[in-house]
Amino acid sequence: MNGYWEIEKVSFPSGESKSYNVNAVVDYFLLTGDSTGIRQKVMPQLDGTFVSNGDQEIFTIKKRDNELYLDYDNQGVKHSEKVLTLKRDEFVVINKDKKTYHYKPFKKFEIK
Repeated sequence: MNGYWEIEKVSFPSGESKSYNVNAVVDYFLLTGDSTGIRQKVMPQLDGTFVSNGDQEIFTIKKRDNELYLDYDNQGVKHSEKVLTLKRDEFVVINKDKKTYHYKPFKKFEIK
């Protein structure tokens, strides 16, 4: 899970989906303990670095009913995402609004 992930596609409860070919913002996930971590929105730069506004969401990994959840608490605002897939090259979560987010590992920009 550690690393930079970009949204590849969002699937909606209606059955529709939206694909993302280029992302100006990606999600950085970092596990900071056995079951805790941070998620931060960052903007990739052409030189391979990332710029962040410094805002972070702290999450806790919890198992409920044999399913894995990321429980967030952002200054008292709580929400949860169920992990559907977590592989080296794919990360999929679904939120309370039944929106499914399909992530892929972020690849640095290549200027040719």
